[in-house]
Amino acid sequence: DFRDYLCDVDTVVDHARKEFPVLPLFLIGHSMGGLVAAAYAAAHPGKVDGEVTTGAAVRLMPALNFPPTNAEK
Repeated sequence: DFRDYLCDVDTVVDHARKEFPVLPLFLIGHSMGGLVAAAYAAAHPGKVDGEVTTGAAVRLMPALNFPPTNAEK
């Protein structure tokens, strides 16, 4: 399930923010990782400082139309 990727990223983001609270946090992703980074940033505005994507499959984002998980609420 694609939502598992977003939950995994959320766990890593929370951990990084806890360990390094004053540093800026960027997501970096290529191809499907770019899609995951873009979808995460869209679903969690303000939770990361930015994203860098290359070859991201972002045309798939509207087609995903997935409901949020408990971790995303």
